Amino acid sequence: MENKYSIKVNAKPENIEKIANFVEKNLKNIKIHKDALEEILISIDEAISNVIQHSYTGSQNGYIRLILTITKKKVEVSIFDKGSIFEPNKIPSPNFSKNLNDRSLGGLGVFLMKKFMDEVTFTFKNKVDKKENELKMIKYLK
Repeated sequence: MENKYSIKVNAKPENIEKIANFVEKNLKNIKIHKDALEEILISIDEAISNVIQHSYTGSQNGYIRLILTITKKKVEVSIFDKGSIFEPNKIPSPNFSKNLNDRSLGGLGVFLMKKFMDEVTFTFKNKVDKKENELKMIKYLK
């Protein structure tokens, strides 16, 4: 059985919490380990923050649409926007060997998403006739 939930909000920082509450409320209906829930929520928080800050460059004129698909075996999160595109493979991995004061701010979002989720894929508008950017993240349930 598959359950699908969706939400669409303006790309504003104050809506990050609204999305997190929406996801958490819908994931409470299934038996999900607390750690897995936290990893999903952190990944979504990072993704939404990146869309607001980088894709829309903080303009807040855009939207974010999230579709949450839940099955017995996995949680799939699809996040859509119409902002700027980027090259995820060109984002350098964080250098944890550097002193904290010598590291640049940011740059952990994609790293954390890939660490916490089992699959992370980016599909950008104007590629394969897409009208929106899509970030799909999957967490397999144990």
